[in-house]
Amino acid sequence: MDVTAEIPVNEVPVEWVTNLLRALPRAKAENCAMIYHYNVNTPYRRQIRTIFRNAKHVGYDMEGRSRFLRGLEDVQRFLDLTEVKLSENTSIP
Repeated sequence: MDVTAEIPVNEVPVEWVTNLLRALPRAKAENCAMIYHYNVNTPYRRQIRTIFRNAKHVGYDMEGRSRFLRGLEDVQRFLDLTEVKLSENTSIP
């Protein structure tokens, strides 16, 4: 998830995330081995703590499955960019 443009005005309500996790079939959610948060800023950091806490209440360990990446070098440590499929209008410098 690229969270470069995260600001307090466009925060996703925590209740929405909690309801999404409750609605997901457990097997589908367990297929998500790792969540990469790219270019995290202060408003997102503040919100993600609450999301992690609420996810634990409904039985998901999002915190343990999350990696926070600061730049392209961090991304390349975890992902082979030649295998990443992006939409046509997205480019990697």
